Amino acid sequence: MQKNLISTKQAIYILIMFILGNSVMYTGSKAKQDTWLAVIIALVLFAPMMMVYARIVSLYPGKNLYAIVIDVFGNFFGKAIISLYVLYAISLGSLLMRNFSEFIHVVAMSETPKIVPLVFLFTLSVWMIKSGVETLGRWVRVALPVVFVSLLVTLFLSVKSMDFSNLKPVAGTEFNILMGSAFTIFSFPFAETVLFTTLFGSVKADSNPYKIYIYGIVICTLFFLAAGLRNAVIGLSLGMFYFASYAAVSVISLGEFFTRIEVLIGLAFLLDLFVKLCVCMFAASMGISKIVNIKNYKELAIPVGLLMMTLAIILFANILEMYDWLDIYKYFALPFQVILPLIILAGAEIKTRLK
Repeated sequence: MQKNLISTKQAIYILIMFILGNSVMYTGSKAKQDTWLAVIIALVLFAPMMMVYARIVSLYPGKNLYAIVIDVFGNFFGKAIISLYVLYAISLGSLLMRNFSEFIHVVAMSETPKIVPLVFLFTLSVWMIKSGVETLGRWVRVALPVVFVSLLVTLFLSVKSMDFSNLKPVAGTEFNILMGSAFTIFSFPFAETVLFTTLFGSVKADSNPYKIYIYGIVICTLFFLAAGLRNAVIGLSLGMFYFASYAAVSVISLGEFFTRIEVLIGLAFLLDLFVKLCVCMFAASMGISKIVNIKNYKELAIPVGLLMMTLAIILFANILEMYDWLDIYKYFALPFQVILPLIILAGAEIKTRLK
Protein backbone atom coordinates (compact mmCIF):
# COMPACT_ATOMS: atom_id res chain seq x y z
CA MET A 1 0.00 0.00 0.00
CA GLN A 2 1.42 3.39 -0.97
CA LYS A 3 1.96 5.86 1.82
CA ASN A 4 0.39 9.31 1.73
CA LEU A 5 3.31 11.71 1.69
CA ILE A 6 3.48 15.42 2.39
CA SER A 7 4.82 17.85 -0.19
CA THR A 8 7.74 20.25 0.11
CA LYS A 9 5.37 23.15 0.77
CA GLN A 10 3.58 21.28 3.53
CA ALA A 11 6.93 20.37 5.11
CA ILE A 12 7.96 24.04 5.05
CA TYR A 13 4.64 25.04 6.64
CA ILE A 14 5.07 22.47 9.43
CA LEU A 15 8.65 23.62 10.03
CA ILE A 16 7.58 27.28 10.24
CA MET A 17 4.87 26.56 12.79
CA PHE A 18 7.23 24.27 14.70
CA ILE A 19 9.84 27.04 15.01
CA LEU A 20 7.29 29.69 15.95
CA GLY A 21 5.77 27.24 18.43
CA ASN A 22 5.83 28.55 21.99
CA SER A 23 8.70 30.94 21.15
CA VAL A 24 6.30 33.39 19.46
CA MET A 25 5.10 34.33 22.95
CA TYR A 26 8.58 34.88 24.42
CA THR A 27 10.04 37.29 21.86
CA GLY A 28 12.17 39.10 24.39
CA SER A 29 15.44 38.30 26.11
CA LYS A 30 17.99 39.54 28.61
CA ALA A 31 19.44 41.51 25.71
CA LYS A 32 16.37 43.81 25.95
CA GLN A 33 16.56 46.44 23.18
CA ASP A 34 19.22 44.33 21.42
CA THR A 35 17.01 41.24 21.14
CA TRP A 36 16.87 41.74 17.38
CA LEU A 37 20.69 41.60 17.31
CA ALA A 38 20.65 38.42 19.40
CA VAL A 39 18.26 36.85 16.84
CA ILE A 40 20.69 37.63 14.00
CA ILE A 41 23.65 36.18 15.94
CA ALA A 42 21.59 33.07 16.76
CA LEU A 43 20.81 32.62 13.06
CA VAL A 44 24.52 32.83 12.21
CA LEU A 45 25.30 30.27 14.91
CA PHE A 46 22.56 27.94 13.71
CA ALA A 47 23.36 28.10 9.97
CA PRO A 48 26.05 25.36 10.13
CA MET A 49 23.78 23.05 12.16
CA MET A 50 20.94 23.68 9.72
CA MET A 51 23.22 22.42 6.94
CA VAL A 52 24.10 19.39 9.10
CA TYR A 53 20.44 18.45 9.61
CA ALA A 54 19.64 18.88 5.93
CA ARG A 55 22.76 16.95 4.86
CA ILE A 56 21.88 13.95 7.05
CA VAL A 57 18.45 13.46 5.49
CA SER A 58 19.66 14.32 1.97
CA LEU A 59 22.09 11.37 2.11
CA TYR A 60 19.14 8.99 2.62
CA PRO A 61 16.17 10.30 0.58
CA GLY A 62 12.83 9.01 1.81
CA LYS A 63 14.17 8.00 5.24
CA ASN A 64 13.73 9.73 8.57
CA LEU A 65 16.38 10.28 11.24
CA TYR A 66 15.66 7.01 13.02
CA ALA A 67 15.91 4.85 9.90
CA ILE A 68 19.18 6.58 9.02
CA VAL A 69 20.62 5.98 12.49
CA ILE A 70 19.73 2.27 12.35
CA ASP A 71 21.28 1.96 8.88
CA VAL A 72 24.49 3.75 9.89
CA PHE A 73 25.12 2.41 13.41
CA GLY A 74 23.25 -0.89 13.42
CA ASN A 75 20.54 -2.08 15.78
CA PHE A 76 22.30 -1.83 19.14
CA PHE A 77 23.99 1.57 18.89
CA GLY A 78 21.25 2.88 16.62
CA LYS A 79 18.53 2.11 19.14
CA ALA A 80 20.64 3.67 21.91
CA ILE A 81 20.78 6.93 19.95
CA ILE A 82 17.07 6.72 19.16
CA SER A 83 16.36 6.28 22.89
CA LEU A 84 18.13 9.56 23.59
CA TYR A 85 16.04 11.38 21.00
CA VAL A 86 12.85 9.84 22.39
CA LEU A 87 13.87 11.22 25.80
CA TYR A 88 14.41 14.64 24.24
CA ALA A 89 11.09 14.61 22.34
CA ILE A 90 9.15 13.60 25.46
CA SER A 91 10.83 16.23 27.63
CA LEU A 92 10.22 18.97 25.06
CA GLY A 93 6.61 17.87 24.55
CA SER A 94 6.04 17.94 28.32
CA LEU A 95 7.45 21.45 28.49
CA LEU A 96 5.13 22.56 25.67
CA MET A 97 2.12 21.15 27.47
CA ARG A 98 3.10 22.98 30.66
CA ASN A 99 3.60 26.22 28.67
CA PHE A 100 0.08 25.85 27.31
CA SER A 101 -1.39 25.14 30.74
CA GLU A 102 0.40 28.09 32.37
CA PHE A 103 -0.62 30.45 29.58
CA ILE A 104 -4.29 29.55 29.94
CA HIS A 105 -4.02 29.81 33.73
CA VAL A 106 -2.26 33.21 33.75
CA VAL A 107 -4.06 35.14 31.02
CA ALA A 108 -7.55 33.63 30.84
CA MET A 109 -8.81 31.09 33.38
CA SER A 110 -6.94 31.46 36.65
CA GLU A 111 -9.57 29.52 38.62
CA THR A 112 -9.65 26.56 36.21
CA PRO A 113 -7.58 23.51 37.28
CA LYS A 114 -4.44 23.22 35.16
CA ILE A 115 -5.30 19.64 34.22
CA VAL A 116 -8.33 20.80 32.17
CA PRO A 117 -6.43 22.51 29.30
CA LEU A 118 -3.89 19.66 29.37
CA VAL A 119 -6.61 17.07 28.77
CA PHE A 120 -7.97 19.20 25.92
CA LEU A 121 -4.53 19.46 24.31
CA PHE A 122 -3.80 15.76 24.89
CA THR A 123 -7.02 14.71 23.15
CA LEU A 124 -6.39 16.83 20.05
CA SER A 125 -2.73 15.78 19.81
CA VAL A 126 -3.52 12.06 20.06
CA TRP A 127 -6.17 12.46 17.37
CA MET A 128 -3.60 14.12 15.09
CA ILE A 129 -0.96 11.42 15.66
CA LYS A 130 -3.45 8.67 14.90
CA SER A 131 -4.49 10.52 11.74
CA GLY A 132 -0.89 10.62 10.48
CA VAL A 133 1.69 13.12 9.28
CA GLU A 134 -0.21 13.66 6.02
CA THR A 135 -3.21 14.97 8.01
CA LEU A 136 -0.93 17.37 9.87
CA GLY A 137 0.41 18.52 6.50
CA ARG A 138 -3.10 19.30 5.27
CA TRP A 139 -4.08 20.98 8.52
CA VAL A 140 -1.13 23.42 8.60
CA ARG A 141 -2.13 24.71 5.16
CA VAL A 142 -5.23 26.10 6.85
CA ALA A 143 -3.66 27.08 10.19
CA LEU A 144 -0.53 28.87 8.92
CA PRO A 145 -2.40 31.69 7.09
CA VAL A 146 -4.35 32.34 10.32
CA VAL A 147 -1.06 32.61 12.22
CA PHE A 148 0.48 34.94 9.64
CA VAL A 149 -2.56 37.21 9.55
CA SER A 150 -2.67 37.35 13.37
CA LEU A 151 1.01 38.28 13.63
CA LEU A 152 0.89 40.81 10.78
CA VAL A 153 -2.21 42.54 12.14
CA THR A 154 -0.62 42.99 15.57
CA LEU A 155 2.56 44.33 13.95
CA PHE A 156 0.71 46.93 11.88
CA LEU A 157 -1.63 48.00 14.68
CA SER A 158 1.27 48.47 17.11
CA VAL A 159 2.99 51.10 14.92
CA LYS A 160 1.24 54.03 16.62
CA SER A 161 2.42 52.80 20.04
CA MET A 162 6.07 52.52 19.00
CA ASP A 163 8.89 54.77 20.16
CA PHE A 164 12.07 53.88 18.27
CA SER A 165 14.22 55.74 20.80
CA ASN A 166 13.71 52.66 23.00
CA LEU A 167 16.13 50.81 20.71
CA LYS A 168 19.00 52.99 21.91
CA PRO A 169 21.76 52.44 22.68
CA VAL A 170 22.16 50.01 19.78
CA ALA A 171 24.50 47.14 20.75
CA GLY A 172 24.69 48.63 24.22
CA THR A 173 24.17 45.27 25.92
CA GLU A 174 27.16 43.65 27.59
CA PHE A 175 28.85 41.16 25.29
CA ASN A 176 28.37 38.13 27.56
CA ILE A 177 24.66 38.92 28.04
CA LEU A 178 24.18 39.43 24.29
CA MET A 179 25.91 36.15 23.42
CA GLY A 180 24.06 34.33 26.19
CA SER A 181 20.74 35.54 24.74
CA ALA A 182 21.86 34.52 21.24
CA PHE A 183 22.78 31.04 22.53
CA THR A 184 19.36 30.75 24.16
CA ILE A 185 17.61 31.64 20.88
CA PHE A 186 19.93 29.21 19.04
CA SER A 187 18.80 26.41 21.33
CA PHE A 188 15.20 27.58 21.65
CA PRO A 189 13.78 27.38 19.04
CA PHE A 190 16.21 27.06 16.08
CA ALA A 191 18.16 23.93 17.01
CA GLU A 192 15.03 22.16 18.27
CA THR A 193 14.31 21.55 14.57
CA VAL A 194 16.54 18.49 14.83
CA LEU A 195 13.32 16.69 15.80
CA PHE A 196 11.79 17.74 12.49
CA THR A 197 14.17 15.32 10.75
CA THR A 198 12.09 12.47 12.19
CA LEU A 199 9.27 13.43 9.78
CA PHE A 200 11.31 13.14 6.59
CA GLY A 201 10.17 9.55 6.10
CA SER A 202 6.76 11.06 5.29
CA VAL A 203 8.13 13.78 2.98
CA LYS A 204 8.33 13.02 -0.74
CA ALA A 205 11.74 11.58 -1.57
CA ASP A 206 12.40 14.13 -4.30
CA SER A 207 12.00 17.04 -1.87
CA ASN A 208 15.05 19.19 -1.18
CA PRO A 209 15.84 19.24 2.59
CA TYR A 210 18.03 22.33 2.17
CA LYS A 211 15.15 24.23 0.58
CA ILE A 212 12.77 23.17 3.35
CA TYR A 213 15.14 24.26 6.11
CA ILE A 214 16.30 27.51 4.49
CA TYR A 215 12.79 28.72 3.65
CA GLY A 216 11.46 27.81 7.09
CA ILE A 217 14.34 29.37 9.02
CA VAL A 218 14.46 32.60 6.99
CA ILE A 219 10.71 33.23 7.24
CA CYS A 220 10.69 32.58 11.00
CA THR A 221 13.74 34.78 11.53
CA LEU A 222 11.99 37.69 9.82
CA PHE A 223 9.01 37.25 12.13
CA PHE A 224 11.26 37.04 15.21
CA LEU A 225 13.06 40.21 14.16
CA ALA A 226 9.79 42.04 13.58
CA ALA A 227 8.28 40.82 16.86
CA GLY A 228 11.46 41.57 18.81
CA LEU A 229 11.60 45.12 17.44
CA ARG A 230 7.88 45.59 18.12
CA ASN A 231 8.22 44.47 21.73
CA ALA A 232 11.27 46.67 22.29
CA VAL A 233 9.98 49.90 20.77
CA ILE A 234 6.59 49.71 22.51
CA GLY A 235 8.58 50.48 25.63
CA LEU A 236 7.18 48.09 28.24
CA SER A 237 9.53 46.50 30.78
CA LEU A 238 8.95 43.09 29.24
CA GLY A 239 11.20 41.37 31.75
CA MET A 240 8.36 41.82 34.24
CA PHE A 241 5.99 39.65 32.18
CA TYR A 242 5.84 35.89 31.72
CA PHE A 243 4.50 36.21 28.17
CA ALA A 244 6.33 39.16 26.61
CA SER A 245 4.57 39.33 23.24
CA TYR A 246 1.14 39.06 24.83
CA ALA A 247 1.96 41.90 27.22
CA ALA A 248 3.39 44.08 24.44
CA VAL A 249 0.34 43.69 22.20
CA SER A 250 -2.07 44.29 25.10
CA VAL A 251 -1.42 48.06 24.88
CA ILE A 252 -2.79 48.20 21.31
CA SER A 253 -6.30 49.50 20.66
CA LEU A 254 -8.24 51.25 17.92
CA GLY A 255 -10.17 53.91 19.77
CA GLU A 256 -12.45 52.63 22.51
CA PHE A 257 -14.24 50.09 20.36
CA PHE A 258 -11.58 47.70 19.00
CA THR A 259 -9.51 46.49 21.97
CA ARG A 260 -8.08 43.23 23.30
CA ILE A 261 -5.89 42.78 20.22
CA GLU A 262 -3.68 40.43 22.23
CA VAL A 263 -6.20 37.66 21.59
CA LEU A 264 -4.67 37.38 18.10
CA ILE A 265 -1.25 36.65 19.61
CA GLY A 266 -2.89 34.10 21.88
CA LEU A 267 -4.50 32.40 18.88
CA ALA A 268 -1.18 32.26 16.98
CA PHE A 269 0.53 30.88 20.09
CA LEU A 270 -2.00 28.08 20.56
CA LEU A 271 -1.95 27.00 16.90
CA ASP A 272 1.86 27.03 16.68
CA LEU A 273 2.30 25.25 19.99
CA PHE A 274 -0.15 22.53 18.92
CA VAL A 275 1.86 21.82 15.75
CA LYS A 276 5.13 21.75 17.68
CA LEU A 277 3.66 19.36 20.25
CA CYS A 278 2.41 17.08 17.46
CA VAL A 279 5.91 16.91 15.94
CA CYS A 280 7.31 15.98 19.38
CA MET A 281 4.69 13.27 19.77
CA PHE A 282 5.38 11.96 16.26
CA ALA A 283 9.11 11.87 17.08
CA ALA A 284 8.57 10.05 20.38
CA SER A 285 6.03 7.55 18.99
CA MET A 286 8.13 6.75 15.91
CA GLY A 287 11.24 6.35 18.05
CA ILE A 288 9.64 3.98 20.54
CA SER A 289 8.15 1.92 17.69
CA LYS A 290 11.69 1.52 16.27
CA ILE A 291 13.09 0.48 19.64
CA VAL A 292 10.43 -2.15 20.43
CA ASN A 293 9.84 -3.17 16.79
CA ILE A 294 6.21 -2.08 16.51
CA LYS A 295 5.24 -1.52 12.88
CA ASN A 296 2.51 1.06 13.48
CA TYR A 297 3.75 3.95 15.61
CA LYS A 298 0.18 5.32 15.84
CA GLU A 299 -0.62 2.65 18.43
CA LEU A 300 1.73 4.47 20.82
CA ALA A 301 0.02 7.86 20.59
CA ILE A 302 -2.06 7.49 23.75
CA PRO A 303 0.71 6.19 26.09
CA VAL A 304 3.16 8.81 24.78
CA GLY A 305 0.57 11.56 25.24
CA LEU A 306 -0.26 10.39 28.76
CA LEU A 307 3.43 10.31 29.68
CA MET A 308 3.94 13.87 28.39
CA MET A 309 0.85 15.10 30.22
CA THR A 310 1.93 13.47 33.49
CA LEU A 311 5.41 14.97 33.25
CA ALA A 312 3.91 18.37 32.41
CA ILE A 313 2.05 18.27 35.72
CA ILE A 314 4.91 17.11 37.97
CA LEU A 315 8.01 18.65 36.35
CA PHE A 316 7.62 22.14 37.81
CA ALA A 317 6.06 23.34 41.04
CA ASN A 318 5.09 26.69 39.54
CA ILE A 319 5.62 29.00 36.58
CA LEU A 320 8.80 30.47 38.10
CA GLU A 321 10.50 27.07 38.02
CA MET A 322 9.38 26.63 34.42
CA TYR A 323 11.08 29.87 33.41
CA ASP A 324 14.23 29.09 35.42
CA TRP A 325 14.50 25.83 33.46
CA LEU A 326 15.07 27.82 30.26
CA ASP A 327 18.53 28.84 31.53
CA ILE A 328 19.38 25.15 32.03
CA TYR A 329 17.55 23.84 28.96
CA LYS A 330 20.07 25.22 26.45
CA TYR A 331 22.79 23.07 28.03
CA PHE A 332 20.52 20.05 28.48
CA ALA A 333 19.55 20.18 24.78
CA LEU A 334 23.10 20.70 23.45
CA PRO A 335 23.96 16.98 23.02
CA PHE A 336 20.73 16.33 21.08
CA GLN A 337 20.99 19.47 18.96
CA VAL A 338 24.72 19.58 18.18
CA ILE A 339 26.85 16.65 19.37
CA LEU A 340 24.69 13.71 18.24
CA PRO A 341 23.84 15.23 14.82
CA LEU A 342 27.56 15.74 14.13
CA ILE A 343 28.26 12.11 15.08
CA ILE A 344 25.37 10.90 12.91
CA LEU A 345 26.53 13.00 9.96
CA ALA A 346 30.09 11.67 10.26
CA GLY A 347 28.83 8.08 10.33
CA ALA A 348 26.43 8.68 7.43
CA GLU A 349 29.15 10.27 5.29
CA ILE A 350 31.52 7.34 5.92
CA LYS A 351 28.79 4.76 5.29
CA THR A 352 27.61 6.28 2.02
CA ARG A 353 31.17 6.65 0.73
CA LEU A 354 31.95 3.02 1.57
CA LYS A 355 28.90 1.98 -0.40
